[in-house]
Amino acid sequence: RRRPARRLARRGGDVSLEPLLELDARRRALIVKADALRQSKSTTEKAMRTADKSGPEFVQFREQMRTVAGDIKQVADEQTEVQAELDALLLSLPNVPDDAIPDGADEAANVVLRTWGEAPVFEFEPQEHWALAEKNNLLDFERAAKITGARFSVYRGALAQLERALISLMLDVHSEEHDYLEVLPPFLVNADSMQGT
Repeated sequence: RRRPARRLARRGGDVSLEPLLELDARRRALIVKADALRQSKSTTEKAMRTADKSGPEFVQFREQMRTVAGDIKQVADEQTEVQAELDALLLSLPNVPDDAIPDGADEAANVVLRTWGEAPVFEFEPQEHWALAEKNNLLDFERAAKITGARFSVYRGALAQLERALISLMLDVHSEEHDYLEVLPPFLVNADSMQGT
């Protein structure tokens, strides 16, 4: 299989994994540093337990603890910052195309793997399904764009009913015949839920 960077390059545009690899290296180094600091803190805590509380050694350990605690916080803050940058970069990466997908500038490069049946021949100029649905007031792209942005549509009337019926059919078939456990999650979600899906 081709390396991810070469597979990403097939999508066109300038996709570099170097910033991602650099951030990941920083993240790993910070994990090692944080572990070492926690170990140092643990060692100092143990030494403090046996030290004379009125002696200079105890004061020295207490100062070490303050310094280590500050260092731990600083490293934790840096880890949070690096992780946020890494997450943002990862979210910006496009999907990696499968090796079997042909390269091409547009859909003309697509390969037909199989067909079924015969394409109908019409005595008129057929319209696209979305044009017919919009003409018959079943889809509303303009209103959807105001609500959610491009690439969405508001379903109306019979088309909305058909969509709901198909959803119900799918749930019924899978829950009754395929041991699907139906779950109704909350519809309002936070950014973490959206990124996670």
